[in-house]
Amino acid sequence: MNARLSFSFICFILALTSTVFLAPTTTYSLDQSFATAVLNETNYDRSLHAVANVTWNETLFQYAALRADNFTCPEPFSAGSNLGHISENPYGENLAIGYSDVGSIAAWYDEISMYNFTAGEFSESTGHFTQLIWNATTQVGCAKKYCNLYWGTYVVCEYYPRGNIIGQFVENVFPLGGAQRGDVVSSSSSTASSSSRASPSNAGSRTSTSGRSSTSSRSSTSSTSSRNVGVSPQTDVSGPWKLTTILFGLLMTV
Repeated sequence: MNARLSFSFICFILALTSTVFLAPTTTYSLDQSFATAVLNETNYDRSLHAVANVTWNETLFQYAALRADNFTCPEPFSAGSNLGHISENPYGENLAIGYSDVGSIAAWYDEISMYNFTAGEFSESTGHFTQLIWNATTQVGCAKKYCNLYWGTYVVCEYYPRGNIIGQFVENVFPLGGAQRGDVVSSSSSTASSSSRASPSNAGSRTSTSGRSSTSSRSSTSSTSSRNVGVSPQTDVSGPWKLTTILFGLLMTV
């Protein structure tokens, strides 16, 4: 009897310690107005190329928020720094600093002027644009971090499935479908309460200091599409608590 009670006590302690060590990490709060603005801007740009809307994904947002939180802002009046791409990122990613919230999206889209739709190939100078309107991408999550008065805001957007896959540009990057930038179009898949895209006055604006703004885009430069394979975004965080449930079940049956 004493041995059974001792074993039950051990199981109970294990359950408690497992809960402590496997607890979820920091959860970031969503700025709804920011999410609405960048999602509407993203879907507007995609609509110009007859590409389906992307939807907001909480897992991608949390990943983007973590990336932004860990970014070391450049010092005022400095020449800038690496914007922070990491090789183990399973998602497509666009980065920018020195723009307004939607200005970052507009800056990425403006690379269209340098993209060769006939060739349909990746280029470092157009990687943000091609990821932004990539046809196979269906979900997005973005976050931001204010740095300082000189550099302004750092913006991170994560995309799934990732774009810029070598050999898949023709079937994923389409030319303009006839609409012109500035037109208001319907946006059914949005976090916004309105069904149409907002028209922010600062869309496409840069910081006042010439040359300060900077953007960076990750690309899948491998010769195969295998880098598009990653864990599907999901919001289930129940995993860490399942072990506790199992151990507690053992306690009750001992």
